[in-house]
Amino acid sequence: MQINSLQLRSKQVGALPIIDHFMRILELSPMLRETLKHQPYVDAFLLLIKSILIEPSALYRIHDWSFIFDPALVYGATISDDTLARALEIGYSCWTVQASWRV
Repeated sequence: MQINSLQLRSKQVGALPIIDHFMRILELSPMLRETLKHQPYVDAFLLLIKSILIEPSALYRIHDWSFIFDPALVYGATISDDTLARALEIGYSCWTVQASWRV
C-alpha cells in the first residue's frame, strides 16, 4: 500500500551552486537590494542572471526553465515573467537615475 504512494521527482543542480558562490563573493544580492528595494525584484534579477549564464531564453520561458532545477537554487521557481519584467523596468529606471547623478 505504501509503495504506491511513493513518487520519484528528479531536479537538476547543474552549475547553479557555482554561480551562487560567485554571486555571494561579488555581493550581488546586497547591491541589488540597495538599488531595487524589494526582495522579489532582487530574486528576479538573480534568476535572470542565472538563466542568461546557463541557458538564455525569453522572459516568458524563464518560469518554465526554473522548474527543472532544485527550487532552493531558483527561488522556489515562483518568479513569474511579470515580476521579471517589473524588476527590469525598476532596475533600468534606478540605474538611469544613478548614472545621471554620477555624471
